[in-house]
Amino acid sequence: MDSGDSNSEDDSSSEVYITKASLHDLNDILRIYDESRKFLDDEDEEWFRSIIKSRSRRINLYTLRINGGSVVGFTVLYKNKRRKSVYIDSLALDMSYRGRGLGKVFLEKLEDLFRKEGFEKIYLTVKHNNLRALSLYLKKGFRIKNLVLILGLEDLDKIFRESSNMLNKELSNGYRYKISLGSMNDRRILSKALLETAMWNRFTGEPDEIVYKRSGEERIILKIYRGRKMIGLASINLEREGLFIERLAVVFNRPSEAIFVLLKAIEKISDYLGVAPKTLLIPVDASKNTILDSLLEKGFRIIDTEYVVIKDLREDAS
Repeated sequence: MDSGDSNSEDDSSSEVYITKASLHDLNDILRIYDESRKFLDDEDEEWFRSIIKSRSRRINLYTLRINGGSVVGFTVLYKNKRRKSVYIDSLALDMSYRGRGLGKVFLEKLEDLFRKEGFEKIYLTVKHNNLRALSLYLKKGFRIKNLVLILGLEDLDKIFRESSNMLNKELSNGYRYKISLGSMNDRRILSKALLETAMWNRFTGEPDEIVYKRSGEERIILKIYRGRKMIGLASINLEREGLFIERLAVVFNRPSEAIFVLLKAIEKISDYLGVAPKTLLIPVDASKNTILDSLLEKGFRIIDTEYVVIKDLREDAS
């Protein structure tokens, strides 16, 4: 999630400030992103361009500038006014400026901005192999709140063969699904009829739909029903050699039903795409025990982890 530096020599004597990104900054942002790719999620040029052009109040791209305006860092922010909370989706520094204390300065300037705008809490996630960034956040008053587990299912062909008869039986018992291309603009998630599997989705869900629509990026949308009742909803991307369920929401009670039918639908999605993905990845909060149990029972295993850290800005003010 983050590639900020921790400490080393101080660069606070330089003129440092943050500003909203413009299209003129795009090349610098992409260069810094490429340098930090191993700590960040997979994105492309059109994604960043669409965030800048969207002018949304809920998703913003800011740059860190130094000495007359040179772009030395960027961050993607999701703002939730109702929750008075901000989610820092990504934060990265120019490689040649790391080790100068600019990560600390960047974070301090963002916190000042959030306080002025009336926000009370900051959330972010840090990949497990980015302990340098995690150390910075802990020193700045953040606390580890949870973990997001990236669960993976490998050898999908074998899974499909072994579970085919059972899945077909379940589908005959009233379960069904619909596969389409488009966006996940279903209000039932917002009304809390369905439970999101990963914490960041309560920040990124709606704003991402705006960006996807502007960028023209299509994803696979899967809707799962029992009778006429929707029991699951997923947004799925094809990444590298596998499928990544970017967003999954299931019913609160008995989520295993939706996950069970999900696997059958994934088989059909493979046929739909004309590809044979080797893996299926789903991010899930470690605190969502019933969902985790359901996935582990289906053969998923933990592939990666991210720390969820949070800071309450009201504590600094008291």
